Amino acid sequence: MTLTLAEAKQIVDAVLSHAHDHSAKVSTCVCDENGRFIALNRMDGAAATTNRQAIGKAIASASTGRPSDYMPNPDEVSGGFATVTGEGMPLNHRQGGLPIYRDGALIGACGVSGAGANSMDQACAQAGIGAVDGLRSDDLTVFPGCC
Repeated sequence: MTLTLAEAKQIVDAVLSHAHDHSAKVSTCVCDENGRFIALNRMDGAAATTNRQAIGKAIASASTGRPSDYMPNPDEVSGGFATVTGEGMPLNHRQGGLPIYRDGALIGACGVSGAGANSMDQACAQAGIGAVDGLRSDDLTVFPGCC
């Protein structure tokens, strides 16, 4: 059930393609369900700060299984994220990060930053996740109408 490096690369490629088609220069981060990086990429010309923002959005989304702009109650965040944030990784609760589900199980998240608007960051993340067969950015059984 884990998210593979090959799948993470497919997500990144689709994010970058979507961003390019919309004249955006972004960074994207794909992490596993524990908030650990699988892939990180910054387009040529994207601001250096977009890396950290994309990372924060991915981690925020993976921590709750919801879009990164969702603000969880403290008891909704798993203990593994205390380790990730304790290692200096940011949480960024702005739009642009989406969870990644396979067969109803949370397997990771994708965060994007730099498109000029957080809603466009999220559209890029959705395009990335949607490019891989069998992956979804929502689990409608848990969060009806979520994304």
